[in-house]
Amino acid sequence: MLYKRAMNGASESEHSVTKTLKDGPGEARRSGHSAGMALLTCAVVCGGLWVGAEVLRSPMVLKRVVVPRVAQLADQQGVELRIGAMGPAGWAGVRAYEVSLAKTQGAKRVEVLLDEVDLHLDWSESLRARAPKLGEVRLGTFEVWGGDAPVAPRVEDGGDVAPGDDRASTHEPSESSSPAGTPRGPERVLASMVQVSWEGGPVELQGALWPVNLGAGEARVDVAGRTLASLRARGQVDAQPFEAAVDGEALVVHTETMDVAALLKAPAGELDVASVSLDLGEALARLRRGKMPERVTLSKMRVRPVEGADVVLEADASTLERRGPTVIWSSEGARVRGEQKIYGLRDVELSYRADVPGLGLVAEVLDDEGGHLNVEAQWHLPSAMVGINAWFHDFAWDGTTPWPVPGSSRVERALLEGTLHGEVDLAQRIADLNGDLVLEEFHVSAPFLAEETLKFEAVEVGLGATFDAGARALSVGEGRLKLGALDEVRWSGHVIDAGKGFSFGWSLAGEDLDASQVLSELPEAMSGVLANTQMQGRFGVELGTSGHSAFPDSLVLDVSFTGDVQVEDSLRWDAMRAAGVDVPEEAGGGGFFDSEAHPARDIDPQEWVRIARLPAHVPSALLSAEDATFLQHAGLDWVGLRMAMVHNLREGALERGGSTITQQLAKNLFLTRDRTISRKLQEAFLTWRMESELSKEQILELYINVVDWGPGVHGLYQASRFYFDRNPDELNVSQSAMLGAILPAPSRFGALIKAGYLPSSRQDKMRRVLVNMRFLEQLTWPEYHAALDEVNRSNLGGVQLAVCADDETAGEDDRSCAEVLASQVEEESAGEMSFEDWEVSQIPTETGWMPLTH
Repeated sequence: MLYKRAMNGASESEHSVTKTLKDGPGEARRSGHSAGMALLTCAVVCGGLWVGAEVLRSPMVLKRVVVPRVAQLADQQGVELRIGAMGPAGWAGVRAYEVSLAKTQGAKRVEVLLDEVDLHLDWSESLRARAPKLGEVRLGTFEVWGGDAPVAPRVEDGGDVAPGDDRASTHEPSESSSPAGTPRGPERVLASMVQVSWEGGPVELQGALWPVNLGAGEARVDVAGRTLASLRARGQVDAQPFEAAVDGEALVVHTETMDVAALLKAPAGELDVASVSLDLGEALARLRRGKMPERVTLSKMRVRPVEGADVVLEADASTLERRGPTVIWSSEGARVRGEQKIYGLRDVELSYRADVPGLGLVAEVLDDEGGHLNVEAQWHLPSAMVGINAWFHDFAWDGTTPWPVPGSSRVERALLEGTLHGEVDLAQRIADLNGDLVLEEFHVSAPFLAEETLKFEAVEVGLGATFDAGARALSVGEGRLKLGALDEVRWSGHVIDAGKGFSFGWSLAGEDLDASQVLSELPEAMSGVLANTQMQGRFGVELGTSGHSAFPDSLVLDVSFTGDVQVEDSLRWDAMRAAGVDVPEEAGGGGFFDSEAHPARDIDPQEWVRIARLPAHVPSALLSAEDATFLQHAGLDWVGLRMAMVHNLREGALERGGSTITQQLAKNLFLTRDRTISRKLQEAFLTWRMESELSKEQILELYINVVDWGPGVHGLYQASRFYFDRNPDELNVSQSAMLGAILPAPSRFGALIKAGYLPSSRQDKMRRVLVNMRFLEQLTWPEYHAALDEVNRSNLGGVQLAVCADDETAGEDDRSCAEVLASQVEEESAGEMSFEDWEVSQIPTETGWMPLTH
């Protein structure tokens, strides 16, 4: 460009020289004189115009001439205008300093304070109209705030106004009215379009919900039409960023980066909104009349009501609309995203009513299988009462809930039919819930019930419950449960915080139940090995327990069974075969369990120990240690179970199970080691059957030959050889007591004894076993004292052991058992000894021992 201009300058010079040579000096002088006069005239005119413009833009002229004229024009528009000072800006602009604007309309007043305002003329329009026309307005730092204009409500047309209607609190003037004391002239505008731009400076709206800071933006305002032609802005609302723009006929505020939940100070949950749109024409029309806009549109809304919950509400487009005193959120395309399914929402409305403050919800939830759920909820804010009604119609539920579910149990599927009603007093924190539901194809994962998913064909549930969070109490006054074709079972109970602990009481009762339906209605995961068992007859059952956790001895346990039930198949030969006893082939037919799924133990017949060939003190010591009332109970020792529950309450942990020898035998022969209610139910059923078909002597003989007595040690024969290098019939009293005392955790205790240490807890247990044997006169006084002396010296029939500490009965100098075990783990090579059952940090579990001397 510079090169082109240089070349053009050179050509013009050459042309001038050529012309001078051709025309002569006279002509050149005349031409130069004319050009000089023209340039001089132009300079004088421009200078005059510049001096005139500067004089007109001087602060003195502007203050005395322009400021009063502008104030008069503003006054004609009903605007109070004050300008502190004015001066030039740029080549042709004017800058006003400390500008304040105020507008009062009806009962509302808005005031604006601007540090600087730059005004630029549109020269072409000004020359054409022969009057100044503004071309651009630039604003500096400014603030907007509300004034204190008195409220003067009035009712138009003499009609009644409902409470909460904006007409009752807004003075809505007519088009020709003006504020009192303000003369109004003919309306006149300064320009058809005003360009406003800003950068920096806070814009704070007094009385708004949150402080607003506008960072930068620009807007074009059609002053004549009083509309916002264009807008681009960005800023922060309570430190949350946003962007705003005019899109067609709508004002859109983009909020993708805004944490709306934090903005609303929500205690939990998530709320995301991509943008909020406002119909610009309708909104400005209502704002000119002193009213608020009635409708806004929300884009891409996502709500999680409670933090950590599975359910998420999604709506691509929804609206907030005001209808009189009520604000309503609605959406036709909303959906609820659950853990496994997406549910559609139809006719959904969430409303807030101002005159009778409260929230309401109406919705129809649609699954993808043709079922639906109708929900109605009302929250009366002054009384803090919430009412909920739900109607289920073949509704496919995947376990999704609006709140997090504690624990690992979860509903995977259910078809729901029925009703559910609830009332919640949020102030008193009390909730009542009642209803009747039928759950078909009910699949639930409950690890405390069974390791596998439980699948029920049909479950009917009736519930009437009250939960008092303030008193920390739960009461079920009327509960009903029905599995398929099985007769109904009733249950009720309560748990109440009683100061030092909890008072509790629960009961379950079923009358005239059909035994043939029990196992067939239970899921396979619960029936387990009992799935093929056939029963006939009818029975009744009543279970009840009550007490206080702070007073364990107050525990009451009531159990009763009535009726007559017969089992068609036999358990006797199955139990013998599973224990490794040779059973004649013809006697093994008709068994109740699959022999391939439960193979017999590989026990050497030479190692089988016969009860009849043992000294009396051997089985007596084992029974005193494990099940003192074995010969008296019918397999389930309810007294022992109660004492185990009392112990667990006292210790605040599940340490004792109260299992009898028959229960332990059933578990060892047929069941897994999982700790589930299903396994305990199967264990109880097998115990009842074994006690019905086997003698006590047969049960005890099976038990001592299949029970584990240490790492890799199975049965009494291997135990007596492993610990004392002698046969079972050669065991003395103290050695028999020791074998009984280590049964609760044989792997841990066996490893310690094999390492030369007797745990202090086992030494104390052996003393109590000897006391029981003497109390039952199974030992003479000399036998008792001799055995007690061996136990106190930890010298068991010539096998000397050192005492290690694992409870409070140990001596101060005794080595810790945990330390011994840790050293043994380091010394033993992998595979030589299994320590998988060790529980080093806890005192081992006692199972069913009852102190007869109490």
